Amino acid sequence: MRAPNPKRSVSLALAGVLLPLFLAPGAIGSAAPLSQRTAITAVIVLREGDNLTLNRGSEDGFRKGDKLLTSHSVNGKFIASGAAIITRVYGTTSEAHITEQSGAVGPEDNVTLDVSVPAPKTAPVPSERTRKTLRALKAAPVPTPPVEPPRKVLAPLPLLPQFSADKEGGACFAFDFTNEGDKEIDTGLFRTSAHLIFDAEDYRTIPITLSGDYNLAPGKTRAFSLHLSDFTVARDKDVWPLKSGRHTALIKFGGRQYGPLTFDWRADAPAQPSQGAAAPKAE
Repeated sequence: MRAPNPKRSVSLALAGVLLPLFLAPGAIGSAAPLSQRTAITAVIVLREGDNLTLNRGSEDGFRKGDKLLTSHSVNGKFIASGAAIITRVYGTTSEAHITEQSGAVGPEDNVTLDVSVPAPKTAPVPSERTRKTLRALKAAPVPTPPVEPPRKVLAPLPLLPQFSADKEGGACFAFDFTNEGDKEIDTGLFRTSAHLIFDAEDYRTIPITLSGDYNLAPGKTRAFSLHLSDFTVARDKDVWPLKSGRHTALIKFGGRQYGPLTFDWRADAPAQPSQGAAAPKAE
């Protein structure tokens, strides 16, 4: 009888230990499931035609080609309004194009990454040979990429009360919107997608048909006057007719904030045309 070979015994022992590791789930060479991307939400800061500017970019996880779902808030609830696709991505901002629209899509609306759609393909990991070639090309001149322009901080703008003796519909507010860009814009889109934050509740504009020319040239300013009854607050039976007391109003229009404005409303006071008793008193 032949004596056992000690080297062969060690080899068999190692095989018995390592083989289960290679056959176990997640072992080397097995196909691991791809991790699913998490939903990313951004806010629309500008709409020009069917093109959107968003306040999130590559630093937040957006990629060119991402599919987005748009929605807008009505009395605190988000309602789906369409879809878009990202066309350009910067560090902290990005641009998208509307592909579907079932409702008004405009500034202050939300867009959310559609995680049900596969992510755009990314570049494969370069091989060692490719990495050596890239290192050899480092001495070649490389064009400087364009620098992203600094983002503007949206400071609150003046919101002025419009005094009137007629208190039937509640308070009215005025503000000036200036086109600070280099292209003509249609402010009618902003008029139909404005927000009213009234006593900490979010209201949207009631759908209306606009008439006239709402295009605004670069550098030009247009005055707007919005009544409380222009917003869905007029459908809130807990608030409307407007109750006597102190109220706070803030209007979001075209990616800008007007207000807040705090005023004292006297719904029970008789109308006095000379004093405008029914008008809001700004503080």
